[in-house]
Amino acid sequence: MSRTPLKLHPSTPSTATCSSFFEAVAGQHGRIVASGNVQAVSNICWAFATAGHKADSLFEAVAGQHGLITGSGNVQAMSNTSWAFATVGHKADALFGAVAAQHERIVETGKVQAMSNICWAFATAGHRADALFEAVAGQHGLIVGTGNVQDLSEISWAFAKAGHKADAFFGTDRATTCDAKG
Repeated sequence: MSRTPLKLHPSTPSTATCSSFFEAVAGQHGRIVASGNVQAVSNICWAFATAGHKADSLFEAVAGQHGLITGSGNVQAMSNTSWAFATVGHKADALFGAVAAQHERIVETGKVQAMSNICWAFATAGHRADALFEAVAGQHGLIVGTGNVQDLSEISWAFAKAGHKADAFFGTDRATTCDAKG
């Protein structure tokens, strides 16, 4: 998924200034992860990814806190963090594995956008997580029922990219039923 770059307003700091800012923030990676505020940490990762600024020291420090991030039960933080890591292409198998292990918690929230973002992140990162994808597929009624085309698109793309068949989501019995109803 490509994103349109932001156009800087004349009063907006230059790209070099923005880069210096992100480097200064990344330099505080120890303090950032030590805060224990998983939502703030995930928001910082999201901001770095959105700005296209890959800071290995920050992402390594955050990856090292995968137990804290997933143990918090904060699905939004797991979603933001997974998305950010996949977006910047930072490998973090332990982080992705820990998020995948939270598949029941992720689907229990009923937050379709979080499920969508997490599936997209896993497919983009190439991290296989069958139990996670099956749990999300089991929420097909909720996912389709929201009517959010963006979420449907991302989840469908993620399942196809990951090569996950998900009979509960894409099963032939559904196609037959839909065809029979016209």
